Amino acid sequence: LALYEQCVTNLMTTGGPMVLALMSDAPLMAWKLIVKGINCASAHHMKVSGMSPDDYWGPYKRLSWAPDKADTIIADLEQWLPRMKERGIPITDDVFSLREHELVHRNGEEKWTSLQAT
Repeated sequence: LALYEQCVTNLMTTGGPMVLALMSDAPLMAWKLIVKGINCASAHHMKVSGMSPDDYWGPYKRLSWAPDKADTIIADLEQWLPRMKERGIPITDDVFSLREHELVHRNGEEKWTSLQAT
């Protein structure tokens, strides 16, 4: 649990670790909470359990019924990661600085280069 609590955010889907993070101080973003054919992962169950996207679990917790697809996750990260900076975890600044760099492949080697220099 301590590792979850020290993360910038935890990217999750429905399951035990998500519930543990939800009930703790751990930040989280979770998708695909609705699973067709599974009663405990139905929309009705999630609503009565307080796990709908409209339920408030804290400023650093985001629940979504959207599928866990790359475009959805990336859009949510772009919207929510700035809020995570408020938690005051130093690594967050490193995560945001990656947007200013790109991974370049040259001669079989990988190197991070600044986008501002190009």
